[in-house]
Amino acid sequence: WMFGVVSLYWIFPRVWRDIFLGVVTLGFLAVYSPISAAALTALTVVVYFLCNANPLAGWRAMAAGGLVIAILLGFKWVSPSMDMEPGIIRDFVMPLGMAYYTIRFLSYIIDRYKGTLEAHGLRDFFLYQFFLPTIVVGPIHRFPAFFNDLKYKRWDASNISLGLQRILYGYAKIVILGNYLIEGVLTSHVAQLHKTNAALAAYLDVVLGGLNLYFQFSGFSDVAIGFAMLLGYKIMENFNWPYLAKNISEFWRNWHISLTSFAREHVFSLVFAMSRNQYAAIFGTMVFIGVWHELSWRYLVWGAVHGVATMIWAAANNFQDRHGIAIRNPVLRPFRDVFCILVTVHFVWLSFVIVREPTFLDVLDVYGTIFVYWWL
Repeated sequence: WMFGVVSLYWIFPRVWRDIFLGVVTLGFLAVYSPISAAALTALTVVVYFLCNANPLAGWRAMAAGGLVIAILLGFKWVSPSMDMEPGIIRDFVMPLGMAYYTIRFLSYIIDRYKGTLEAHGLRDFFLYQFFLPTIVVGPIHRFPAFFNDLKYKRWDASNISLGLQRILYGYAKIVILGNYLIEGVLTSHVAQLHKTNAALAAYLDVVLGGLNLYFQFSGFSDVAIGFAMLLGYKIMENFNWPYLAKNISEFWRNWHISLTSFAREHVFSLVFAMSRNQYAAIFGTMVFIGVWHELSWRYLVWGAVHGVATMIWAAANNFQDRHGIAIRNPVLRPFRDVFCILVTVHFVWLSFVIVREPTFLDVLDVYGTIFVYWWL
């Protein structure tokens, strides 16, 4: 269906192409998530007219942002968990793609308030929100880049070729590495270890879970980026080899980049401006990222854990800079880098246990199996 949409898109006259794409997106949501289709349509109209002023009054920006946040939190509050089976109930409690288009709305409102956006109409804003490649799992593209492509995009054979390559690359991650290799072959082998070596099996479950999450999430991002390229749009990268990061701060600069860049630009700067404290801003930013995923104790704890880890890294880095501490021997640096990468990626993988397991006792049981029970 993706290539059918692309083919029809380029067959349509230029003036109708993006209208066609927006209508297809609306139809897609209406079929798979009617609640989301209604919510996104209503929010698009309301936010546009609330923000349709230059300069934009503060009360209008706060009203628009407050409405968007209230609706997202309302749905997240009534949602017991995203672990439930897909269907009408889950669609009602957490509309498809809402977490992503909430950030798009907030980004737009902030840019509108700052007065940095070019003149545009409701049609342009509708097309931005109803952009099919990113509607479900992002990346969270920004309005200025989208609007620029909306005006100047054209058929480009090299972009079509790169887009097809990117889609193929993404599906290879999802289908071959994620679904077949990890969920199929390796998971079945690890399952057999639980009877003979529970600690090793639990550890490998954590590793495979972290790898599969990356392959699936980054794979879908690759597909979305490639799909957008086929339509003449360039959207931001979402991953940059995050599991090779040498510290937790670098990891968060390279993981889910479209979300973390928004959080740095707006959440971190807001908390820092209010507190004048770097560590409070770091902690607040990571808690925001946690509850953005799900309004629950496990994601709150997960965000707080990453907040504390990032604060510790920032403090250590500041101490190192003040005292000029560094490994200057070029022979030792590769060993230091490998050690730092292993520590960082294992911290990340082990932290995923907090959001993967249903209860806090289950989380402790996994950690206990890996670190404690095997030698008692």
